Amino acid sequence: MNKNVLSKIINYSKSFLAFTLAIAICFCTVNVPLKVSAGATVATLSIHSDGSQHIYGWHSFLSIKNKSSGDLTILGTVVRKDKSISIATYGNQNYGPGIYTNLDAYRISKDKAFSNRVTLSTNIDKATLNKVEQLCYDNNQHGAYLNCSWFAGKVWNSVAPKYKKVTSYTIIPIAYPVFSPAALSASIKANKYHKKNGPLGTCDKNNIRRVIDKKTFVKVDPKYIAT
Repeated sequence: MNKNVLSKIINYSKSFLAFTLAIAICFCTVNVPLKVSAGATVATLSIHSDGSQHIYGWHSFLSIKNKSSGDLTILGTVVRKDKSISIATYGNQNYGPGIYTNLDAYRISKDKAFSNRVTLSTNIDKATLNKVEQLCYDNNQHGAYLNCSWFAGKVWNSVAPKYKKVTSYTIIPIAYPVFSPAALSASIKANKYHKKNGPLGTCDKNNIRRVIDKKTFVKVDPKYIAT
């Protein structure tokens, strides 16, 4: 066989083999999703409460920090690795009563709000994170009785370990519970694992949202935030 022809055949075979290998690698990369082992920590859930300002306290809320190796979508917002999202119910906002995400972080960043807050935290896996999200959707309301401390305490206590569970209410003489940031703050302070005035990170004001349901998230204009 002519040497030039043989050389061309060999070069063609090498090119075809390299192309086939590249395609195989490409398909393997695209089709194999990133897996998180069962029970592996993907986030840190925290409960915060500021019991100052007046007899009932100021405000209570939750936050979730992404501790996974990639992005997490939480209540309609993409949370980058090592970033956090705050979650709370409000009754005085122009977008209606219920859950707002990143509003607490925005108020802390802009107005130094909730500076007397105390915090408890716990690591959670993907299944627990999914449960937290569902609990948020199921309890997306706010009223004089079922307020921010009721919401934060209910979601937290549903997933927190026993030694970190909290009480978000006091019993008044007529014998029914009154939920308040002051009561929740006192309960958090009584736990030896609590921290004072922990950082939440810098809030992205473009990501403040009112959560309506699993498919509806309304972007909040900071100009219309009630304090």
